Amino acid sequence: MNAILDTKETTLNTGIGGECTICSRQREPKIGALPYNAKALAAMEESRAMMRGEMPAKWHKPDELETVWKEILED
Repeated sequence: MNAILDTKETTLNTGIGGECTICSRQREPKIGALPYNAKALAAMEESRAMMRGEMPAKWHKPDELETVWKEILED
């Protein structure tokens, strides 16, 4: 099957109010704070920006595993 995905018309359902349904269940009940540190929250926002097309995403081939690990460990 040779289908083309038109990303401009594709939407991502992230739950109520645009929040991830998993994250919404993880909120602290009294104050509503998420249990993630600043680095994790920044990574989540970066991934959302990639999904919206505001940031380029990196793609690697399966045989480039060593390159991927080097990039991860540099961050």
